[in-house]
Amino acid sequence: MKAAEDAATTAVPGSSALDTEIEKLKEQQSKLLRERKKVTSDLKNAARKRRRLKEKARNLSDADLVELMALRQKGGKGAAVRGTSGPATSAAGSAASPKGTSGSASVTESVPSERSPAE
Repeated sequence: MKAAEDAATTAVPGSSALDTEIEKLKEQQSKLLRERKKVTSDLKNAARKRRRLKEKARNLSDADLVELMALRQKGGKGAAVRGTSGPATSAAGSAASPKGTSGSASVTESVPSERSPAE
């Protein structure tokens, strides 16, 4: 009987190669499943971040919006995002405040006029 078992294991040529191939495929499958979970998680996190940013933007007051527009005109597109200048950081701080309760009422006074001083 022992000889039959030995013959059965040696009768299949390349069985060790098949075993290693199966192991490689299993490892690849588990790697792809981990990657899929990570991509799904990243996608959910990005959607949550987008929702949070939209909610913050919805709560900006008129003064905050005027300040952001002035910053974009003055310093380029990313000036409000960088947070390197003083007014940009105050705009980011007041972004969480409810509409109309912002403490930056003097923002409209600091926005440069489009008319020249001679007019």
